[in-house]
Amino acid sequence: MHYCQANTVCVNLPGSYRCDCLPGYTRVDDFSCTEHDECGNGQSSCDENSICTNSVEGHSCTCKPGYVGNGTVCRAFCEEGCRYGGTCVAPNKCACPPGFTGDHCEKDIDECAEGIIQCHNHSRCANLPGWYHCECRSGFHDNGTYSITGESCV
Repeated sequence: MHYCQANTVCVNLPGSYRCDCLPGYTRVDDFSCTEHDECGNGQSSCDENSICTNSVEGHSCTCKPGYVGNGTVCRAFCEEGCRYGGTCVAPNKCACPPGFTGDHCEKDIDECAEGIIQCHNHSRCANLPGWYHCECRSGFHDNGTYSITGESCV
């Protein structure tokens, strides 16, 4: 009248029972134990971003919340994705390419407005998505040697 499985011993309790693991075995659940603790001794095939669960047959791997994959390989998942070439590096966290910022790399950094760029006095800063350039002011033109800082404006 008990459900203790292999590698366990049934212990009678008043009105109930429990299943204890035999010496040298590791608990899998309330009713079974396994000989090897593959999760605890580093013998599992699980990804570092997964949860390892021992079973009588071996072990299983399930990706942690915020990660997707088969458990052996898990990668971070960003629900809204990463824009402009950003990379999902942790759950809902993007690494943005130069020129972009924001949780999903959705915001262009305005290098001109933030004073990051110093254009030559014959040119003015023009912001572009993810970049900028110095364009010649009215009355000036590029001398053909194009300079990103506008020094070629004459």
